[in-house]
Amino acid sequence: MLALLSNKVPTRALAVHSPGITHAATVPLDSPLKSLSDLKDQKVLKRPAVVGTTTGSTNHFGFIAAAAYLDLKENQDFTLRSTPPGDLATGPKGIDVYTI
Repeated sequence: MLALLSNKVPTRALAVHSPGITHAATVPLDSPLKSLSDLKDQKVLKRPAVVGTTTGSTNHFGFIAAAAYLDLKENQDFTLRSTPPGDLATGPKGIDVYTI
């Protein structure tokens, strides 16, 4: 989150998951998504959300845990896009939710 703020990327937190380490799922300021549960059944975006995450990272696993808790299904409610940490810090285009 600090990288996004220091890069002046207009963003807001969507969810935070903390098993001793703080992780966040963030969205662009103009996103219609208000919570991770908005991804369920494509009710807001009318398509699976694209989630940018660094594959194998703790924020990746934090998102997977939150998705499982909310009964979100990969390829139905969201798709994962492996994204390097530096790219996530700039608020990349084409990604609806990015994990940090």
